[in-house]
Amino acid sequence: MNLNDWYQPVAGILMLLIGTSCALGAKALWNGKPDDWPDVIADAPLLRKVAIGLTVVSVAMLTTGMAATLRQPWATTPAMIATTLFVIGGFIGNKKVFGDYRPMHTGTNTILAALIIWLLTSG
Repeated sequence: MNLNDWYQPVAGILMLLIGTSCALGAKALWNGKPDDWPDVIADAPLLRKVAIGLTVVSVAMLTTGMAATLRQPWATTPAMIATTLFVIGGFIGNKKVFGDYRPMHTGTNTILAALIIWLLTSG
């Protein structure tokens, strides 16, 4: 087994971590503004919608991330789509929840997504 055989599973593991983080974010926002998030500007109904979006992205990342971890040959395209949705959703969600794109956060998301897509397509 050579190094390239590990690219897809590593991408999958990163996706599983991101999917889990999205699920935790959805849980935190489901019932409105968390007390320890003072910079949240969105109201409870909008936070519920963002939580639903995070749940959808979480399921997509977890499902395709697991498939990539298990080296499923069909996983590459759906995993890249899920990863792209994660980045786009991050920009939209940050703007709606915090009133700012939060470049440190969305920039990190973008770099992670680029790494995941590179791993998915290089293996």
